[in-house]
Amino acid sequence: MQESGPIVERMVAGSLVANNATTLRRMALAGAGLARIADYQLREDPEAGWLIEVLKDSVLEESDEIHADFRGSAHMPARMRAFLDHFVPPLQKFLSG
Repeated sequence: MQESGPIVERMVAGSLVANNATTLRRMALAGAGLARIADYQLREDPEAGWLIEVLKDSVLEESDEIHADFRGSAHMPARMRAFLDHFVPPLQKFLSG
């Protein structure tokens, strides 16, 4: 790793696995290690100095898909349609810039 100084090598070991950004964020804040979390999921943490970005130049620019899942019928429930109609346009605007 390097952050405004010499490169520092560290051996990393561990087995913490999580499937959501909230858990990853909490573990990173607790000092459990590095976490790969989208910028929009932790906007205030770097600004407040609680978390710092590392490996910025080592990570490829990627995009992750966001899915809205529902079970059951052949037709989307009205509440899911209403949620998506309300949520998707501002999310697309936020993510694009």
